[in-house]
Amino acid sequence: ADSYKTHLGSAFDQIRQDYHKELNQDITGKAEANTMEMLLGAVTAKTSKGVPVDITDIDGVRQSLGAHGLGIPNGRFNELTFMTLKALASEGNYQALSVADQKRPDGTPALSSIPEYKDQIAALKVHAQNVFLTRQDHADKQVKADYENRVNAAVSPLFMQAQAGDLEGAMAGFSKLVAGSMFAHSPLDIDKYQKALQSINDKGETLEQRELFLKAAEASRVGNWTASKIISSGVHPSKIPTLLTMMGERLSEERRAVSDARSDARADRALAIVRQPEYRATVKEVLSSVPDMKPGSDFTCKKTVALRELKADAERQLLSFASQYGTDMEGYQKAVMAVRDSTKKRADEIVTTTNVKNIRPANIRQPNRKAYLAAYDAGQVPKDPNSVQEHLDYFNAIEANTK
Repeated sequence: ADSYKTHLGSAFDQIRQDYHKELNQDITGKAEANTMEMLLGAVTAKTSKGVPVDITDIDGVRQSLGAHGLGIPNGRFNELTFMTLKALASEGNYQALSVADQKRPDGTPALSSIPEYKDQIAALKVHAQNVFLTRQDHADKQVKADYENRVNAAVSPLFMQAQAGDLEGAMAGFSKLVAGSMFAHSPLDIDKYQKALQSINDKGETLEQRELFLKAAEASRVGNWTASKIISSGVHPSKIPTLLTMMGERLSEERRAVSDARSDARADRALAIVRQPEYRATVKEVLSSVPDMKPGSDFTCKKTVALRELKADAERQLLSFASQYGTDMEGYQKAVMAVRDSTKKRADEIVTTTNVKNIRPANIRQPNRKAYLAAYDAGQVPKDPNSVQEHLDYFNAIEANTK
């Protein structure tokens, strides 16, 4: 018996030690995450306005933490500062990295002069510049693509109109586009499009123009030709409407592909969220509100099954909300509280009910249509089309049976 007590006591001691270790790690992790948020906020508050970042902005965070009894050792604070700068560099915020070359007010060396960070800071500067230039190039290309799409959508009907014999009406429509600054991005296009419209009914397509049309048709349908390039390609003007239609079909397919890719990205984001420790902690907190049935109190096991299904549905809701809100942590936390409260309420109803036949399916989160729609409008249930359909089908069936 004494040996048993000794082993049991040791086991309890180990459990306590593991618990306190995990608790301390959790507290430290949250404190450091908050520190990085403060550092990011201090830096971006300046760079977003085009104001140079000063080392006092960084040091102010350190002093604020110390004043609240949350002092972080200098070595670890340097690590967190570097991690913050790394995050900013990945966004192309090269202006923020200048702070790494500044000494602290108390004379502490600049981060870039510390041997372990010197090369890493230099690499971050190059990386940040590359990211910035890449994003700028992408933005410029997007502006040009948007312009081309707008022009194509606007002039295609005019070419059709001119080809049908109403050149005067087409030219009047073109004049309205010019007056409305349609070609502000590229004023030289005005003369090009105007000449193409005026000559659309010219006769006598040459052999060279026919060959150009075959090349242009391929480039418009599966290549990357724009409306501007089609107009200046040298094809016979009467073929321009056909080429613009081909290009429009290609752009529609590309937009559908982008939409599909975004759907895949949402799925990837949901998977990434699940892997975050904060998400797992949230799941653990919510599921802890669902009790286990006491031995011998659930002879039919229906309550036990219902509670197990309730936990699974709570996890589904949390994942759906996480994917829905993304980086909107305030919105996500409100949703988590709603899931926690509704899950606890459902669990209490299951445990205390005297009629297990009245236990509704776990995925039906409200007792009736009115309550569900109110919860949906209040953002207390995920805006998931499949879930909405499940609820409406269930309520329709219930209402049909009660008539």
